[in-house]
Amino acid sequence: MAATNVGPLLVNATTTGVGEAKAPTGPNRTYFFTAVADAGANATASIDIEVSLDSVEWIKIATVSFTNINDTKEYDSFSSLSAYKYLRANIKSISGAGMTINVTYGVNQ
Repeated sequence: MAATNVGPLLVNATTTGVGEAKAPTGPNRTYFFTAVADAGANATASIDIEVSLDSVEWIKIATVSFTNINDTKEYDSFSSLSAYKYLRANIKSISGAGMTINVTYGVNQ
């Protein structure tokens, strides 16, 4: 399986809210997600990864949480077999000096 449709869901996000929806193509998709938090002192964040069939109704398939990050980068990743057409990242909470969030996805077909 080769990774295709690799791209960003969030780039240097610093506030709560929903990122742009993406619609990778191909049958029998396995999605791979990587979240990176880069922060100063005592930073925290919670990001939901959501999927949809129609880009209207969204279902949370995972929550990525970063707690007490101190002047470093932290990473989290996971995969999900899914037939959903649309993907997005939704920052539910974010705090701390200099906290930025990046979320990328890839699709194995």
